[in-house]
Amino acid sequence: MEEPRAVIGGNLDQDDDVIDLAELAGNFFRIAKRIWWLFVLLVVAGIAGLYLFSYIRYSPLYRCEATFTISTGDNNSFYYSVSTADQMSRTFPYILDSSYFRSVLMDTLGTDALNGTISAETIENSNMVTMRVDSPSPEDARAILDAALAIYPEVSRFVLGDIEFQLIDEIQTPTSPYNEPSLRRILAYGGLGGLTLATLIVGLMALFNNTIKTSEDMERLSHLECLGALPEVHQKARKSSAVSRYFSALDPRSTHGFRESVHALEVRVRAAMEESGAKTILVTSSVAGEGKSTVAINLAEQLAQGGKRVLLVDLDLRRQQIAKMLGCKESISVPEVLRDPKAQAEGYIPLLERQGFYFWGGHTMVSRPAEVLSNRTLRQMLHILRDQLDYIVLDTPPCGLFPDAAMISDCADTALFVVRYDTVTKGEISEALSMLDSRQIGVLGYVFNAYPQTSSHYGYGRYGYGKYGYSGYGAKYGRAAETAAVPESAVD
Repeated sequence: MEEPRAVIGGNLDQDDDVIDLAELAGNFFRIAKRIWWLFVLLVVAGIAGLYLFSYIRYSPLYRCEATFTISTGDNNSFYYSVSTADQMSRTFPYILDSSYFRSVLMDTLGTDALNGTISAETIENSNMVTMRVDSPSPEDARAILDAALAIYPEVSRFVLGDIEFQLIDEIQTPTSPYNEPSLRRILAYGGLGGLTLATLIVGLMALFNNTIKTSEDMERLSHLECLGALPEVHQKARKSSAVSRYFSALDPRSTHGFRESVHALEVRVRAAMEESGAKTILVTSSVAGEGKSTVAINLAEQLAQGGKRVLLVDLDLRRQQIAKMLGCKESISVPEVLRDPKAQAEGYIPLLERQGFYFWGGHTMVSRPAEVLSNRTLRQMLHILRDQLDYIVLDTPPCGLFPDAAMISDCADTALFVVRYDTVTKGEISEALSMLDSRQIGVLGYVFNAYPQTSSHYGYGRYGYGKYGYSGYGAKYGRAAETAAVPESAVD
């Protein structure tokens, strides 16, 4: 039977020019939830920035003011009338701004420039006026106001006639600036500015978000079959991070939803492999961090639960993390076996009793993985092991970043593609699948990893690990008495 192939392209750009408001809103809230710290950061930055700007640009001003009534008359007989008040309210500002008034004022003060500004406000239909002087110096503010009150009657006599001021309140020399920055205003405007900027950034991210979030997205892109969706789980903080762990469907403390999801994936993968006669499956992804190693381990565990002889090979030689995830301290890496004919003859591939599968992998990073992956001995060994075992799972680096998966693809019968929900773009997935397609390897299908617990696409509801802990889990792995044998004739 012809092996499944990845079909690249589809209707990738069919709806690119159509904006789905519901999807846009969903993207916005999803991104906002993921980078909530951006809102906090920009709000704090907005407040701090406005505070700093306000105090750098701050120049204290003192205000001295006087409120008085004005009466007009002649022959020492002063009175108030509505018409006079109306005329006074219209002419008062012009007199204060006139060059004649200012020249007289400066002569009175004995200065060539006024260290302040004068303004006046009249109450409509009344003869009540408030005159204000703002100045950087409280003494200058008081002096300018006193001089203005003294000369104004004489300067305005040609317009208003004789006038008389009656002070309502006693003039006080200001003791503190009137324009001190308002902390409440800084908090309000700075916080609002930061919040607006964060909302704009997240909105643009949501608008241009082009990541894979549904099976429909993958179908339009590749026409690959979705073999399963593993719900998003959260790893509880541990006292020590020295030993990395993984989410295992075999652990009784994992939730029913996660166990069923992994089991369903294994059933579909096994059925498809049996139908096509495949025994070696390559597990890869587009980019790092999509959880392909966790998927590979759980797939190997589930295949081994049915009594099958399964080998998991860590060919992600740039990281070599599976041994650490399994807590397997006595493992041996692929390069070490290839360099040691004795190890090849003895078949040093330990059986992990707790997981029930054979594991071949080390702990150290390989500087030149291409030399290892192109080694003829590795291919001979994998071919021999394929005949001895029921299934071989190859964990490889992301094929969208490195050529490693493509280089070793001739040793695999098929491939499983891991897609982490809302993480990789359509372009990244298309490029990665094109790399596999160019090597003529059939892609069995894909698995969604870290699918939202609240999503209804696959009917998971809220699944997680709850109080899932790791204390004492995965301890005491070693080389079992049973090992997968590789004849010495396989030596290059």
